[in-house]
Amino acid sequence: MDRRILKKIAGFAVIMCMLWPALMAQRPGAGSYGGGSSIMGKIIDAAGNEPIEYATVAILRQKDSSVVGVGSSTSDGNFVVQNIPPGRYVVKVSFVGYKNHYIDSVRVVPGQSVQLGAIALHSTAEEIGEVVVKGERPMIETKIDRKVFYVDKNVLAQSGNATDVLQQVPSVQVDAEGNVSLRGSENVNILINGKPSMIDKTVLLQQLPANSIEKIEVITNPSAKYDPEGTGGIINIVLKEGAGTGANGSVAVNATTNQQYNASANLSFNPGKLTLNGSFNLRDDKRNSDGWTKRTYLFDNSIHNTESSEIRHMQSQMARLGADYNFSRLFSVGVGANFNWGKRFNDESVNYTDVVKAYQNLWIRTSDEKENMIRTEYTAYMLKKFNTNGHEWRIDYSYNTENEDENNLYINRYFLNDSIFGNEKETNSSKNNRHTLQSDYTWPINEKLKLEAGVKIMLLQTENILNGWQYDFTNKIYQTDTTRTSAFYYDENSYAGYTTFSYLGEKVGIMLGLRYEYFVNNFHLSNQPSYSNTFPAFFPTIHTSYKFNENNELTLNYTRRVNRPRSMMINPFPDYTDPKNLRIGNPRLHPEYINSYEMGYNYKVGKWNFQPTLFYRYTDNMFSRLVTVDTIRQVTVISFENSRKSSSWGSELSITYQPLRFWFINAGLSVYQMELNSSNLNNAVKQNLGYNGKIMSNTMLPGGFAIQLSAFYRSPFITPQGESDPFYAINMGVRKDFLKGKLTGTLAFNDVFRTMHFGMKMSSDQQIGQMYRQFDSQAIAVGLTYKFGQNNNNRKQPQKNKNNNEPSDEMNPEMMY
Repeated sequence: MDRRILKKIAGFAVIMCMLWPALMAQRPGAGSYGGGSSIMGKIIDAAGNEPIEYATVAILRQKDSSVVGVGSSTSDGNFVVQNIPPGRYVVKVSFVGYKNHYIDSVRVVPGQSVQLGAIALHSTAEEIGEVVVKGERPMIETKIDRKVFYVDKNVLAQSGNATDVLQQVPSVQVDAEGNVSLRGSENVNILINGKPSMIDKTVLLQQLPANSIEKIEVITNPSAKYDPEGTGGIINIVLKEGAGTGANGSVAVNATTNQQYNASANLSFNPGKLTLNGSFNLRDDKRNSDGWTKRTYLFDNSIHNTESSEIRHMQSQMARLGADYNFSRLFSVGVGANFNWGKRFNDESVNYTDVVKAYQNLWIRTSDEKENMIRTEYTAYMLKKFNTNGHEWRIDYSYNTENEDENNLYINRYFLNDSIFGNEKETNSSKNNRHTLQSDYTWPINEKLKLEAGVKIMLLQTENILNGWQYDFTNKIYQTDTTRTSAFYYDENSYAGYTTFSYLGEKVGIMLGLRYEYFVNNFHLSNQPSYSNTFPAFFPTIHTSYKFNENNELTLNYTRRVNRPRSMMINPFPDYTDPKNLRIGNPRLHPEYINSYEMGYNYKVGKWNFQPTLFYRYTDNMFSRLVTVDTIRQVTVISFENSRKSSSWGSELSITYQPLRFWFINAGLSVYQMELNSSNLNNAVKQNLGYNGKIMSNTMLPGGFAIQLSAFYRSPFITPQGESDPFYAINMGVRKDFLKGKLTGTLAFNDVFRTMHFGMKMSSDQQIGQMYRQFDSQAIAVGLTYKFGQNNNNRKQPQKNKNNNEPSDEMNPEMMY
């Protein structure tokens, strides 16, 4: 490892060692009010007036909902929460099997205890005629900085993979090839449990089983605490962990008519201060597609067409293990390990038709690709709380590895006589290793002011070894093809620090943030000169809000973000997988920088909730996929360049409507104007009006039935050299609960009218053309989920480990000990 890197890590460790004694010197409770007041009462069952033992009582600041104290009820239902400083609070009472109970505006004065008396909890099952409405969280929740989509509430997202789930998420668009975009931008940062992945996001989402996902968070304008990667914002996928108390778990199986199968098991054990959890997922997935392309090269009017058929078969397993231990209510540690391994098989047949003047060439290329992959992640964290009002310090460390070995065989045949004229073999081995160390400090100065600060180091090493052989028909052996043999080495190091300062008053809220990142990458091909780039940058963020009343709130925010080129985009060695369409990276590609502005309004009236948003996004050095024609070899070359700039502005409207207690409707519409300025690449300035819409309806019926309908539409989008086709899809599903909710069955019909496809019209000064690809997305899916365990009556709630990139929107259960 580079000595400079070692020095920086050593320096970071020295700083932490110097800070630790000072931080530990603050005794538990330091900074809080000594000898504060108490809040007491008694928890009873509303139906039988019986006392409830081990109910959780949380004392939340009325200003910002931060947790000040937590207690639990005794065998006679009584509780006392002590050392509460003066102020106004919300008291939250919760227990498994009962609705949460809130008591607003509880005033605490110095030296006086507050007696709340008897607090009656109601069961989560309420009879409304013949329809049973359960006290559940909604499928979609809107928070101050994000939208949260709960996967287990969505019938249509129980089978398939993460790509299928994202098709149901508001503000997110997924095309037929699995490319994800947010408000028209495909430069979205995908996080798994708050952490980035080393692999291509499209591949990652296709390999992640849907039933392993708990929720998805969409953050369009993140604060300085988050990594600034991604033009459109952040999509954070939170995986399931064990829930409940004692020993709990679930098993699930899903299957579709187009040969997609998955099964999973989750288990959690919480005997006290120790929480253990684990999960295992199996997936066997086949996906078929057919397509064609038509191209005309303008320099000689030659025609180059293809027709293709592809079968992708993926088999994978994923195991996750975790352990958390609370030494006290103020100190906890945890470790975890994730393992993902599997195989991928890809069989494709492509018919080529080349017409050059009077000469016509018809030939077929078949490919047989096999890949083995192993990914691992090891994590550890330490959380030190200095009191119970959110004053804390957390350190996280993770080590990720990824190894992939690919073996490919390509055979070229003449169409008319089926004779072989080309036989190629290729092996591709890639290795990735990443170390991440992060430290975050949070200090609530008082009820209105909060300071956050942190540092992060990320070190990434990648190597990609490619070997190619051509078959010698004369000597009947494979000969090394030096034009298809390379070794590419890529290192990436990032050093970051951030601070945010926030004020939250009764009406006005403001959060100012600043992040600095020093980013360095080094890369080279074997026996060739190396490239080195340094990109230091500041990333300011501003978030403001004004609350007119309980039903009306206005927000304004600004963030600066970045999208940096990764190894695939800068590797200068050509990819010959398709001999008529070569791909080559650009080692001189620079990052693109994004300035994003957003104004939102939240308005509630009766059964309606309206959330209109106006946004403007300006991008310098925008990445552009540039297609050129090699007139000598008669092939298309795909590379990447920096366009001058791009901008988009528009509005988004999200509507939630509950016409009846058992019927929920969520709809969203996004309209935006996009402008691409690629004049530096000899392309004209292009403009396009885009719009996307989604609607989802959930209805709960008698007998534990639920019906869901959803539909979405995406208008054409533009690139510097083309425009896509519009596409839409309609899905429907039904869910039935059995055995008092322990067993759940689902039945879904995806892409009812088989309308999911990807099409593109291309035009430049060198060629014109079209492409089209149809996927087998139409399918019927069935699934069963069974939950088991001690999810009731004799224990307190366990800790749920929060990643440092995920702001807590619930109380921290480790405070209960």
